[in-house]
Amino acid sequence: MNDEGVTAESADTLSRGRVLSGYVLAGVGTAVLTAGLVPLRAESSLSFEALLFLAFVVLCALIGGRWPAVVSAVASALALNYWFTQPLHQLRIADARNVATLTLFLVVAVAVSSVVDLAARRAHQATVARDEADTLAMLNRAALADDDVDRLLRLVASTYAFSSASVVDGRLVVSGREPSPAERRVLDAFSAHLTLLASRADLARQAAAAQELEEGNRIRTALLAAISHDLRTPLAGIKVAVSSLRTPGLPWSDADRAELLAAIEESSDRLDGIVGNLLDMTRLRTDGVTLSLSDVAVEDLVARSVVGMVGDLSISLPDDLPAVHVDAGLMERVLANLVANAVAHGGGRVQIDAGPVAGGVALRVIDHGPGVPPAFRERMFQPFTRDEPVGDGVGLGLSVARGLAQVQGASVEAEDTPGGGLTMVVTLPVEVVT
Repeated sequence: MNDEGVTAESADTLSRGRVLSGYVLAGVGTAVLTAGLVPLRAESSLSFEALLFLAFVVLCALIGGRWPAVVSAVASALALNYWFTQPLHQLRIADARNVATLTLFLVVAVAVSSVVDLAARRAHQATVARDEADTLAMLNRAALADDDVDRLLRLVASTYAFSSASVVDGRLVVSGREPSPAERRVLDAFSAHLTLLASRADLARQAAAAQELEEGNRIRTALLAAISHDLRTPLAGIKVAVSSLRTPGLPWSDADRAELLAAIEESSDRLDGIVGNLLDMTRLRTDGVTLSLSDVAVEDLVARSVVGMVGDLSISLPDDLPAVHVDAGLMERVLANLVANAVAHGGGRVQIDAGPVAGGVALRVIDHGPGVPPAFRERMFQPFTRDEPVGDGVGLGLSVARGLAQVQGASVEAEDTPGGGLTMVVTLPVEVVT
C-alpha cells in the first residue's frame, strides 16, 4: 500500500499534541516564571534570571520542538527586558552590558533550542523506528509460523484496530481508519510478504489440482487397462467353460463337467474380487466409507477372513489377546486381501500370528516367498501397481487393504520375514476405557 504523499520527512515531525503543549508552556510558563522571579530580582546583573529563563527555553524545546522554544526565547527576552533591566517596566535598556546580555541570551536560547529540538526529533525517530521494527518482526514471525493469509490479515487488522485487511492486486488494503505514516511503512513492508504467501498458496492449490488431475488420469488409464485385461480374462474363462458345456453333441463325462464348473466358479470368484476391490477403491477415493466400530475378538476376525480360502494356512493366536475396536466387516476384507496375496505369491505355507503392542494388537501375515525389496515396499501399496515381484493382477489388493485399515485407525506395513519372505503387519487399535 504505497502513498506518494508520505515522505521520510514526515517521520521527523513531532505530534500535534506535543507542539501545542509546547506553545501553551511557552506562554503560560513564561508568565509563571516571571511572577516567581520578580520578588527575587537582583540589582547588579541578569545572570541568575537569564540562566533560569534559558533552562525554561530548553524545556520548551524538549516538549514542543523548535518553534515553541523560539516563542519562549522571545517572550523570555522581553520579560527580562521589562521586569529585570533598568529602566524597569519599559522596553528600553539603559546599560549597554544588559543589551549584550539580552542579545547573547536570545542567540544562545535559539541555538540551544534548535540543538535540543534536533535531539528530541532524533529520539522520536528512533522510538518510531523501533516500534515499526518490533511490529514488523512480530508480523513476520507470525507469517513464518503460519502461512494462512486470511489469518495473517486478521492479525494485521487486530494489531492496528482496522475494520478489515485484504490483499487486492498485490497491495495490502485496510479499512476503518486512515493509517498513520509509520503504520503505512510497516504495512508496505509486510504487504510484500503477504503477496508472496498469497502467490505461493495459489501455486500450491494449482499444483494440488494438477496432481489430482494427473492422478485421476493415471487411475483412469490403469482402470481401462485392468478392464481390458484382468476383467476380460475371467469373463473369457467363464464364456469358454459355459460354451463348452452348452455345445450339443459333445459327451461330457462327470469329471469333465465338474472341472468346467470349477473353472467357472474360480473365474467368478476372481471377477468378484476384482470388482469388489474396484468398488472399495472408489469408496476410499470419495470418502464414502461408512464405519461401524465395535469391540471384536481377534480370533473371530481371523477365522472369518480365511473362510473358503484355499491354501496352506497356519494360524497361531494367544488366548489372552484383548478385543480390538474396528469395523468387523471391513477388517475382514483387509485380512482376506493380505492372506490371499500371501497365498498367491508366498510360495508355500502362510502363517498368521498376533501379539499385543502399545495401544493395540499386531497381527502378522507371514509368507516365505521371494519377498519384496525395501525400495519397492511403499510403491506396492499404490493402486494399480502390477510390477514384479508382486505379480500380475489389477494391483488394488494391497492399496485397498491399507486404505480400509487406515480409515479404522489401523495400519498396514511390510517387513522382511526372517529366513526370506514378506510379513504384513496389521496393527489393530484397542479402545481405551477412560
